[in-house]
Amino acid sequence: MCDSNFQGTIKEFGARRLVPKILYVKFLFFVLEVGWLFLGSYWSADQYEYCDAILVNTVRLLVGLAWVGVIVFIVMMGKAL
Repeated sequence: MCDSNFQGTIKEFGARRLVPKILYVKFLFFVLEVGWLFLGSYWSADQYEYCDAILVNTVRLLVGLAWVGVIVFIVMMGKAL
């Protein structure tokens, strides 16, 4: 991504022609990650009766950290606009 952004100048669109496609792919992965987070949040809140406590606590920790990452991403995008 950075390599594509640093090529060319503002008026040279050909050097950075892949940037919009890369951003669309990145946005698609972001949407998939948020969906996966909703699933992980649901599982760790409701569907954990038959699992080991260490596994459940690890999943809860990872889901919580991922939500922090999503919130930081959204805040950073708000500042960039």
